[in-house]
Amino acid sequence: MGASEDLDDPAVSSSYGPKAAQEVGGANLHHSIAELLKKRREELGLSRRELGRRVGINHSLISRMETGQQRVSLKTLERIAAALDMRLRVRLG
Repeated sequence: MGASEDLDDPAVSSSYGPKAAQEVGGANLHHSIAELLKKRREELGLSRRELGRRVGINHSLISRMETGQQRVSLKTLERIAAALDMRLRVRLG
C-alpha cells in the first residue's frame, strides 16, 4: 500500500479494491474526505480507537476529523489512508 501525489487538479482520489475509486473536490473536499475515511473504517470493522492505534494518534482526533471538527495534515491523512489499506492521490491546480 502506498501513497502518491499528483500536482495538477484540485481533487482527491481514493481507491481500494479492484476497480473501486472515488474522486472529490471543490468546497466540500474536507467533508468528503472525512466521509470516505469513516466509510472505509466501518467497512473494515475498525473502531476509532483501533484506527488511532494503527496510525499512532489519539482516537479522539479520528472522531473530530470524521465529524468535521478537525482538519488533519496531509502527512496524517496519508498515514490514515495507509492504515485503511487505501491509496491517497492529491492533485492541486
